[in-house]
This record gives sequence, structure tokens and C-alpha cells, in this order.
Amino acid sequence: MKQPLIYRLVKSVGVDTMLATMPGFLKLIARSKGIKVQLEGKKPVETITLIEGNRHLRVSFRHLIYCYDIVNNFDYYFSAVQNKTMDGIQVVDYSKPGMHTLTELDLAFYFTSFAEPLDTTDIYIEKAALKAGDVVFDLGSYCGASSWAFSKAVGSQGRVISLEPDSENFQALNKNIKLHSLQNVTPVNKGIWSSTTKLYFQGEGNMGSAIKSILGRESNVYEVDVISLDDMCQEYEVTHVEFIKMDIEGSEVEVLDSASDFLRRYKPRLIIEPHFINGQINTNLVCDALEKAGYSSEVIPQAGLPLPLVYAVPT
Repeated sequence: MKQPLIYRLVKSVGVDTMLATMPGFLKLIARSKGIKVQLEGKKPVETITLIEGNRHLRVSFRHLIYCYDIVNNFDYYFSAVQNKTMDGIQVVDYSKPGMHTLTELDLAFYFTSFAEPLDTTDIYIEKAALKAGDVVFDLGSYCGASSWAFSKAVGSQGRVISLEPDSENFQALNKNIKLHSLQNVTPVNKGIWSSTTKLYFQGEGNMGSAIKSILGRESNVYEVDVISLDDMCQEYEVTHVEFIKMDIEGSEVEVLDSASDFLRRYKPRLIIEPHFINGQINTNLVCDALEKAGYSSEVIPQAGLPLPLVYAVPT
């Protein structure tokens, strides 16, 4: 599977150049899908509205790169949360941080930008087969909707340790933990890595924030703490781990290659989202790293999105 053209263009010409030229490119692609693109604000543009019939989805201009995915998966993004109807128009506004009610749960969460649709979280819960008292590592917890689901699944005697290095997302994670009284969730403002150190990180207050050296992004870069799986167990006094969700934007092979001893010792089940690195999806590399650690893996579709998931169990 090759990386979509728009992401390869960003890598080749740079973010600033693409931000200047991409609205026209986006309009061309959207038109082929029956979607209109409306830009709001002048010099600079502040908001992009994607319009399909009477459904309007608003996005901050700084998250312009996501509009390609929205155009191709409009229902996925629009239907994730309850919309607001104004003058006969159904509106979902992701253009600024705020509260959204997840459609399936009828439950409110604070999101920095896009919501976490529960289709993927449902896959996590189904495959995790959690029971009361289990321990879950939610690696790349974003704003915490998946942590909420894990919290309910493991009960008051269980633990969820939620890592989120993006500073904006971490604030939202804490708000949602407080909002839903998730006393068994421990928020950690760190990323997961092969060792415990500090790394430069591109934080965007959205789902795609990543280690700078992995995806080569230059905007809004700052230093973050990262921690290894072994050190995390020691620091947070973890003696058993039943399940790991890993959605860490390209760092998954780096982490897995260093985690063979950890995986053999704790034997957790895992679900990992592969990512595009240098234009190619790293699914095979993820599966190879798991096999070396004594795991069998299954590539499963991720509802509503082109990226698959890798489900792995110890052999």
C-alpha cells in the first residue's frame, strides 16, 4: 500500500509550500467526490468547511492536511459525533477544541480537534478480551476516549496507563479523565520509545502528532520526554500487562524492535496501527518485529479508514 499522493507531496515540497497551494488541490479532489470546499477568513485562512449536501464539517486551517482523508471518508468523520442543526444545515465543527457527544455512546468528551470514532475502539475492546483487574497500556491515547473504554472494561481493580506526548492532547486527556471520574486511569505526558530520553516532537493538537525524526515534520516542534516499556513498568510499579494499544504515528517498529524481552516476560495481547514511513506502510515490519518476539499476528481492517490494524497474541 502506497502513501496517498497528498502526503508524498508534503514530504517532497514542504509543509509551507503545500499550505499555500493545497486548497486548490483539495477543491479539485473534493469536487470529484461531490464535496464543496469553502474557505473562511482572509490572509490567513482560518477555517475550511467541507460541504456534502446539507452536511457541513468545519476544520481548522492548520489541520488542512487531514482534509484529504475527510473527503475520502466523510461519513466516518461526520457521523462520529452528534451534529448541530442550524437553519436546516447539519454542522460538525472540529475547527477548535471543544465538547462533542460521541454518537454511539451519547456521551460527551472534550476533543482538541477530530473525535475518536468508536468503531475502532470497539475493535480494541473486542480483541483485548479484558476482565476485571487487568492492566492496559494505552500508548498514544489522544484525548482519552479509548482510555475511557478500557477503564470501564478493567473495573476499579484494574489500571489503564495512558501515554500522550502532545501537550494540547494531554490537557484534553486530563479534562476527560476528570469529567468521567476515571480513577483507574493514570495520564502520562510522555511518548513511548526504545529508551528513556528526550526527543523532538511535532505537536499539532490532533491525532497525527509524531516524533520529528520519524515523519520529518518541521512545524510546531518541541522537546518531549519518552520512556521505554521496561522503564514504564518500573516507574509505575506494573507487575502484569494484559493488553497494549499502540497508535504512535510511525514509532511502532522502533518500540517493538527493542521490546522482545518485555513482550516475552509480560505476554500482553496487542493492537497496533501501522503507519506510512517514507511513502510505504510499515505493516510487514510490524509483523516481523512481533514474530521475532514470539507473537503471531493478524492484519484486520479498521472500520471506516484505509489503515489496517495488527492484532497480535503470544504464541
